[in-house]
Amino acid sequence: LWVEEETELLRQLVDRGYPVLGSCWGHQLLAVALIGEQAVRRCEQPEIGWIEVKVTNPSSIIGASDNFYSFSIHFDEVCQVNDEFEVIATSPLCPIQAMAMKEKPVWGIQFHPEIEVDEAREFLQLLIENGIGETKYFERALTSSPQDSGQVKVIIHNFLKSTRREP
Repeated sequence: LWVEEETELLRQLVDRGYPVLGSCWGHQLLAVALIGEQAVRRCEQPEIGWIEVKVTNPSSIIGASDNFYSFSIHFDEVCQVNDEFEVIATSPLCPIQAMAMKEKPVWGIQFHPEIEVDEAREFLQLLIENGIGETKYFERALTSSPQDSGQVKVIIHNFLKSTRREP
């Protein structure tokens, strides 16, 4: 199965010291690969819309020590970390919004900093129009006030900086 191949590839990359950043499903896949299948579960309530991300432990990837806003859409979540990881951000519906390996350049983020407000609105509208999933969550998100702190630039910049190797 390709998911098993992906998890094995992630393990190899981490073992070799390569920087890894997983977003949303990538965040969850990192948890499965490096912590175990028990580290991911179905959310009690899906987190869909613009959320406040609370930084609990400032890290080199998020680059913020204050809370910020980002788009989020997920029905599953990372529910536990092991001693190799630390939780670096949380939100009201997702206790492990972001995690970082303590000794390696590996990060997982549940939110979607790469999805801008207009793109998120279009995506949610398409899901509703096509009757995909539980549309009540998408409709609720569309009626909320979008807030985006633009954290994507900081995260991508910090990740790319982490990939630089000394000669």
